[in-house]
Amino acid sequence: VDVENGTFFDLLARAKRNLKASEYRLVKKSEDNLPVLYYTLANNEGYRYSDNTIYVPVDRTRNMVYDESRPEYINYGIMGTIFGTYARELLCVKCLENYSAKDGELVDIKRECVRKRWGSIEIEDWDVNEVLATNVAQQVAYEAYQKYVETNGEEQRLMSVDYTPNQLFWISTVVRHCRPIGPADYWEVDYDKDMDKKSVYKVNNPISWNHKFLEDFKCSETSRMKPADNCKVF
Repeated sequence: VDVENGTFFDLLARAKRNLKASEYRLVKKSEDNLPVLYYTLANNEGYRYSDNTIYVPVDRTRNMVYDESRPEYINYGIMGTIFGTYARELLCVKCLENYSAKDGELVDIKRECVRKRWGSIEIEDWDVNEVLATNVAQQVAYEAYQKYVETNGEEQRLMSVDYTPNQLFWISTVVRHCRPIGPADYWEVDYDKDMDKKSVYKVNNPISWNHKFLEDFKCSETSRMKPADNCKVF
């Protein structure tokens, strides 16, 4: 079939050809690490216990998520959020069977702490795992960003925004949960409903258990974001 230059099918063919060429170059560069290449190219994701690695699909790191034109505190914050969605698999029931008895006991203690923090709100195991994984992912992303700052220097603040880069990192980790609330909006929150309480807790609890978050925002002893019964993982 002859395809005229500049048509839709011509552009589609070029895009597919460029993709295959890119994959071929990756294969040439990754002869000693083909499992990693397969997992990233095939968009397989999640935790693989055999090599203790979390695989994140390559399409999660494209410009919509990680953009070199943005400040790195935003990129690292968003990547921490994405990392958390895959880190939950480390806490699955079958995964815990592979851990030592001491590690399994520690996870159980943290889970029980989370359940107590939620009081009468009915939560499932996956809710608990999500909260713990989010806390871990935020901490890992924060430490990675601090290493970036050590190497490259502190970044500039955003204009007209009175937040430090570290504070903006924390904001970036939860910004996807932000939504307008009020009678003029589609969403109103009823804090007497378990569903709305759960949504708030799943965002506020993990981040408030991180001592670096509390330091960066200089939270007072009476702050709502500084709970007395802290379930910090680290």
